[in-house]
Amino acid sequence: MNPDKRINDLIIDLQPKVIRFTGKKFPTELWNNNKIKKNK
Repeated sequence: MNPDKRINDLIIDLQPKVIRFTGKKFPTELWNNNKIKKNK
């Protein structure tokens, strides 16, 4: 398994925890920009 995929899976697993922790939705634009950067 490639490390980038593992890190991405971790981030996706953590997303709901981040939403609960901050009490608001994670900014979608920021999330999408992060995914685009990872895929390059």
